[in-house]
Amino acid sequence: MIGVGANLAFQPSRVAYATGAALAYMFAANESMAASGPYARALTPTTVAGTCTRFNDQGVLETLSSRPEPRIDYDPATVAQENLIRNSVLSGAVVGSPGTLPTNWTRSTNNGLTFEIVGIGIDGGVRYVDCRWSGTPSSTVDTVMTFETLTGIPIVNGRTYNESLAVAVAGGSLANIGTLRLRADLFDSASAYVTTIVFNSALKDTISSTLQRFNGSQSWSNQTSAYVRPSFGFVVTAGQAIDVTFRFAAPQLCEGATALPYLPTTDAARKKHACRGLLFEPARTNGVRNNTMQGAVAGTPGTLPTNWVISGNGGLSRQIVGTGTEDGINYIDLRFFGTVAAVASPEMTIAFDGGAVQAAANGQAWNSTLYARIVAGTTTGVSGYDNFLIAYNSSAVLSEANSALLGSAAVTTAPLRQQRLEHRYTLTSATTAYIQNRFDVNLTAGATVDITVRIGMPQLEQGANASSVIPTTGAAVTRASDAPPPAALGSLLAGGEYSVVVKARTLSQGETGIWRWAYNLLESSGNQAGAFFDDPGSDQICGVVRSGGVDVAGMRNASTAISTVAAFKFAMAVKTNDFAFSCNGGAVLTDTAGNAPNPSTLYVGGGDTMWFGWIESIEIYNRRLSNAELPFYSV
Repeated sequence: MIGVGANLAFQPSRVAYATGAALAYMFAANESMAASGPYARALTPTTVAGTCTRFNDQGVLETLSSRPEPRIDYDPATVAQENLIRNSVLSGAVVGSPGTLPTNWTRSTNNGLTFEIVGIGIDGGVRYVDCRWSGTPSSTVDTVMTFETLTGIPIVNGRTYNESLAVAVAGGSLANIGTLRLRADLFDSASAYVTTIVFNSALKDTISSTLQRFNGSQSWSNQTSAYVRPSFGFVVTAGQAIDVTFRFAAPQLCEGATALPYLPTTDAARKKHACRGLLFEPARTNGVRNNTMQGAVAGTPGTLPTNWVISGNGGLSRQIVGTGTEDGINYIDLRFFGTVAAVASPEMTIAFDGGAVQAAANGQAWNSTLYARIVAGTTTGVSGYDNFLIAYNSSAVLSEANSALLGSAAVTTAPLRQQRLEHRYTLTSATTAYIQNRFDVNLTAGATVDITVRIGMPQLEQGANASSVIPTTGAAVTRASDAPPPAALGSLLAGGEYSVVVKARTLSQGETGIWRWAYNLLESSGNQAGAFFDDPGSDQICGVVRSGGVDVAGMRNASTAISTVAAFKFAMAVKTNDFAFSCNGGAVLTDTAGNAPNPSTLYVGGGDTMWFGWIESIEIYNRRLSNAELPFYSV
């Protein structure tokens, strides 16, 4: 895959505020609670006792010991920006003949050519270096500029990488110059050359005097490759004189088939995960009393974490390889090996706590989660996995059980942070008194097995959907509910008309009896003036307007049920006898009776009940958006 030109221009990584909004909170774009717009009003954080967790912009799970405000949270599975080249801003470059190359950069031997650095500056907002080659080459070879040291970028075989570079012809011409390529050399763990790969060989077709970003992607499975050194190369022919100056800027190597927005680096590789916005969660308790592996000791079989039990009829030997943290997630590595017993439905089961510990009752919804990945061995002889919720009566006798049956490919070698397994179930037995969660490795009778599974931070919580992980070290821990922060609006919306646009993600799908409020506007009397919420019966987004404590308008997105985690956007316009609503660019719903309220306070993430999920942005307009505008603003 190759790419070139304007479609890969340098994209900004931040958005200041929504154009035209009187007040905006762009939580995901700005990665903060900062207010923007001509009538910016600061949110007032409310301190919440206790700890909570979030993923930071590096995809690392953090435990926050104080909570002065809701959490800005990042997606552990989605990298928004990455640059494995450690010096893309050209630090260390010095003009001269030959001059000094940027730190970590190298170039091929002269081959009869004269090389000099003729300029350094800023073009299109990025730093560049102008490199001139002139003279008559003594042999026909690639002339190469490399952007890293030989062992500067470790790689993983079998994965896809994308190289990109902004380049232009800043002087001279391409006369007597052959193919221009984005390329890279691969080296093994002993630093020996393995092979050269080409990311893009079509640069010469469109390169010009204007700086353009070119890119290409490649994957390789050469098992001896341990390092990659990305570069730019051009072919010269022996005896044919050249004189060309190339302008280089913003070299980048990232994992994946697509060029990500440019991320500057100065002395180390960098990555940034996608920001999901402001996270709101209700109070939850993790009933697994020890999900941080306290008490575990490596060995064969070793000592399990306190309260954990491994059993099963699979007949395999067990080894605790070790414990540690991966991207902030506490884990234990469990190895199962040997020949599977010749029995029906052989399995090895991992119970994270005792069966008669966590109280539960008929009709309650429960959720079991854990992180899992394969770190050694193979899935040979492994037929799949179960994420079990198991209930017991008051005598600790099984009353019911339900599992998410997962295939053998459900757990992979991908990073632990990307593999959180979740199973939800509503209890149906009248005798249920306790609940337990368990992870099973299902086996094939008679097969030879050797697999090491990494298990991270299991959680057992009451609720239809999983919340962020709650660390425990010996007892169940409760995370307090987040507190919606208010903003004093003054007379901003006192003109008798306004509009609100919200982009959010919900985790409340499937809940019953709980209306989740994304925001709430209050009049000075304390009466609610307007809100958006998630209808628990239909998983539809609704908008309501109240004046003097009385509902005057109500509109529901009846055509589309909102799915868990997927982002959606909605817009509502308010004016006396002229209310309208649109969700995800859909049809405009209207209500033509009622007085417009005069709200003076905004609460983000809460009303009668708090939002459960992320709010990416809230935009407030001190005018009524037209019906034609509403679908555009809600896309």
